[in-house]
Parts: sequence; C-alpha cells; structure tokens
Amino acid sequence: MSAALLCRMLTANQQIHRLRWLLAGVGVLLIAVSSTPIPPWLAIPIVFVSVFALRSKSSEYSRFKLTTLLATSLWTVAIIHEILWQQQPALANTITKDRPPIVILADSITAGLGEGEAITWPALLAKKYPGAIRDLSHVGETVSSATGRVERTDLPTDAIVILELGGNDLLGATTHEQFRRDLERLIECVSGANRTLIMFELPLPPFHHSWGATQREAASKHGVLLIPKQKLMSVLATDTAALDSIHLSQKGHDQMASIIAALLNL
Repeated sequence: MSAALLCRMLTANQQIHRLRWLLAGVGVLLIAVSSTPIPPWLAIPIVFVSVFALRSKSSEYSRFKLTTLLATSLWTVAIIHEILWQQQPALANTITKDRPPIVILADSITAGLGEGEAITWPALLAKKYPGAIRDLSHVGETVSSATGRVERTDLPTDAIVILELGGNDLLGATTHEQFRRDLERLIECVSGANRTLIMFELPLPPFHHSWGATQREAASKHGVLLIPKQKLMSVLATDTAALDSIHLSQKGHDQMASIIAALLNL
C-alpha cells in the first residue's frame, strides 16, 4: 500500500499512476490474508485518507502531496504498531527469580494426542524449572471447557498461568462473539493479584483478523503477556516439528519448551 502511495507521489507518469490501484489492491489483499488486526482507531483513518490520496488529482498538487504524505505516515504507524505487538514479552526479574508454580491450560498442541508420541513441552520444562508445574492441558480443549476445568480445580494463589488455547474454537463451531465472551471469562477466572498470565497468540487463517484483535484487546485490558503468533507459527511451520500440521512431534515440543524457557530466563 505504501508503495502505491509513494508511486503516486513521486512520478507524473500516467502509466505508472495506473499501477497504483493494482498495488493498493495487492496491499489490501495481503493484509486481509495475513489476518493482521489493525485497530479501528487506526484502520478507519488509514482507509479514508488512502482512498482520498489515491483518487486525488496531481493538478491539485498541494492537496495531493499532503494527503499522500499523511496516508504514508499512517501506514508507517500501522507497521510500527504491528512490530511492537511482535516483540517477545519479558517477565519481571522478581517473578523469574522467585520461580512460582506454573499452571498450563492448553489444548492438544500441548497435550499431544495421548498416544505417547512425544515427551510434551510441559514435561520437558519440568526437568529444568525449579518450581512446581501443573499441566492441565487436554485434547479438544476449548476456552470454555478450560474455564470449567479451572472452576473445578484449586489453583495456587501465587502462580504463572500459561494459556495455549483457542485453536479448537477457531476451527470448530465457536463463533467469534462467543470466543470473545469465553476468553474474557477465562482470564477473569484465572486472574489474581499474585498471578502472572501469559497467552500464546493464535496463528490465524486468512480473513480472521477479529480473533487476533480479541486476544490483543483482552491482553491489554488484563495485563496478559502475549507471546507473538510468529512464535507458535515458527514451530508449526518447521519441517518435521508437527505430525499433521497441528499436533507436535518431539522436535516441536522441544521448540515450545525452548520458547517458554527463554521467557522464564532458564
């Protein structure tokens, strides 16, 4: 999209100008396919100003240049906004030093298929983490079923809670609105003054940006550390790390354990 706007501003060649809509269309399509959740406060002015800039006439040079520069600036802000979300979160030194218990709520990416195909990453983490680890992951777990499990379980007051959930909701019958309500309820259920919440961001299929936006909104609202989706995607995309594109092989569990170990400064 930025290329289309800069092309529009830097040259007066009419043939090049005709390419601007093609470049703009490709840019919008790539954003949609990547399911990048641009917040409304940024998306609305970006769309409005970008369309205005692309439709402006070069004969009205002052307005043409101003709108193009403004639109390019807004897209730059959007890129920086996304880069910030892709930064690995960091735990406070006081938390990593005390080594509180870890509670893991997760689906079959973590639990495995129950056929002994690998040593799961919670089990690998337990070998090097000095605190207690409670692995509550289950095959087929959804955000809603995990909430019910928490309500039936006595969790430690002082704990690190890791959430690797949402994949079964996304691929199943759960609507986005139900997912939003369930996630809010789960986070409220596991939150506590002495608990630190960590959540894996979901790698999303095309045109599902609203699911990512929901996770980010919940993380911001409740102070949840969000592990960028590129981390989980890098595991699933690694050759031989997944048995069926979702469930992990031993190599995949090793990689997941390394991601959490790095977060915990192990």
